[in-house]
Amino acid sequence: MNTNGFGSNILVLDGKNWERWSALMRSLFCAQDVSDLVQNGFEEPPANATDVQRAAFKENKKKDCKALFYIQQNVDNQHFEKIAKATRSKEAWDILENYHNGGEKVKQIKLQSYRRKYEMMQIEEDQKVSDYFSKMIEIVNLMKNCGENISDQMVVEKVLRSLSQKFDFIVVAIQEEKDVKAMKIEELQSSLEAHELLVINRSSERSVQQTLQVQTTKKEGNYKNFKKGKGKTNWSNNAKSKAENKTESSKRGSFGKNQNKKKDFDKSKVQCYNCDKFGHFADECWFKKDQKTEEANIAHEGDPDAVLLMAATCEEKMKGEEWYLDSGCSNHMTAHREWLTNFDASKKTSIKLADNKKLASEGNGNIVMRSNFGGKLIIEDVFYVPDMKCNLISIGQLVEKGFSVSMEGESLKLFDSKKNLVLKSALSKNRIYRCNISSDKMMCMSATINEDVEALWHLRYDHLNYRSLIELNSKDLVYGLPKLNAKKSICEICVKSKQSRLPFVSDAPKRASEALQVVHSDICGPFEVPSLGGSKYFITFIDEFTRMIWLYTIKLKSEALEIFKRFKILVEKESDKSIRF
Repeated sequence: MNTNGFGSNILVLDGKNWERWSALMRSLFCAQDVSDLVQNGFEEPPANATDVQRAAFKENKKKDCKALFYIQQNVDNQHFEKIAKATRSKEAWDILENYHNGGEKVKQIKLQSYRRKYEMMQIEEDQKVSDYFSKMIEIVNLMKNCGENISDQMVVEKVLRSLSQKFDFIVVAIQEEKDVKAMKIEELQSSLEAHELLVINRSSERSVQQTLQVQTTKKEGNYKNFKKGKGKTNWSNNAKSKAENKTESSKRGSFGKNQNKKKDFDKSKVQCYNCDKFGHFADECWFKKDQKTEEANIAHEGDPDAVLLMAATCEEKMKGEEWYLDSGCSNHMTAHREWLTNFDASKKTSIKLADNKKLASEGNGNIVMRSNFGGKLIIEDVFYVPDMKCNLISIGQLVEKGFSVSMEGESLKLFDSKKNLVLKSALSKNRIYRCNISSDKMMCMSATINEDVEALWHLRYDHLNYRSLIELNSKDLVYGLPKLNAKKSICEICVKSKQSRLPFVSDAPKRASEALQVVHSDICGPFEVPSLGGSKYFITFIDEFTRMIWLYTIKLKSEALEIFKRFKILVEKESDKSIRF
């Protein structure tokens, strides 16, 4: 439905968008010329009103109904119930405004929260300037709605203080060249977005140049391998001296000619110098022996007494409690003899690294750790290498022992055989996984403590039956719940809690053989809501033989004796019997 070009259903109020909804509705009220009626309302005409007053009242009534319709049309069911009985737009608007804004105390509490968010706002490294300004303006508007007086100068100064280091140059330029006191928020945002766009363009151009440089270096390396593979030393030296005086295009041209010559040559009897296979030259080989990386040391083969190792390069300053999780390391290794239990000094061996250096292993043992999740992790067959600079955990050896590893996103998770989470490690800056295990969590124990996992989860789920626990695991309804087996033992607490009481005897023999021989009495109260007579208690008298009941209301417990005397006189006269004490 449209009215004068404006849609009635602009934005629905759902309890979370009051500030935006109220601003849009005020604009709509102004456009429809009903803002004054919503804010101030209108008065009923007097009994002796003139025709002009009646016409004005009729027009105001029509506009007020229109404004009330706009309010009712743009709220959800929950808010509509609050204003359903409102007959005027001012009444409905005041109800919604009081509900969301509250009193002055509520506004002060909200203002304190908004002030804290405003003061702690800092732009993140990967956050865009437009997103940061949107959050900043949103908080500023919320503070203004609570009565805070914030000028553009305060917002501009706050933004300049909270920018990251990459905006230092533009911040200095703005403070030196422009008047911060007279600067608008939009002007500051446009300047920072222009600087951000310039930085992004420069970084993209730099990355393209680096990519081209890497590709050029690879081509030059292949060119040298081709000369080395052919074994023509004099020709290679002459070609190298000529290539240094030529441009990149001339190098590509000469390389292309050599490739054409090799295409005409029969390669079926040519043996590659890299992989020792027939059918291709060394520069065409996929396997490159000369390629090495800085962060991976490749294991050497050929020495039967050496332990093959591929480990991440350790940092210079290492903490003794840090362990590196390595998928290429063949065995666990540490330089801490005091951590090992069941140590066997007879199992000595040597370890060869990528640079042909050898480290001596003086024996092996077991290490028991307590992870951050409360579980116990036993690492068996850990080599004691005194010259090691870091502690290594072999993922392959853990998999052989029944553990499982999950790598998702930038985290590595280690699970035991029962799918219990044991360790969790985040990816570091140099793309390796490591975990910190402090010395007070390291336990030198020689035996494993077998925990009753079924009983533990039975207690965690408030003594839920084992059949339901197994069903939760089989249907994957609970993340982290291990696979459980049906437990045959009995939980003593469950047995005691489910034990039923013996029923009361319903056909007990009566003690009374006549009326008023046994009378039961009780007082009940006090009640929060008194009776019409102001009583908060009532007292009952029940004759056991006739099951007759008498009930009296009393204001205080102290009135019970007087009520009993009245009751005694009454029943003794009616029954010609007496109450025995």
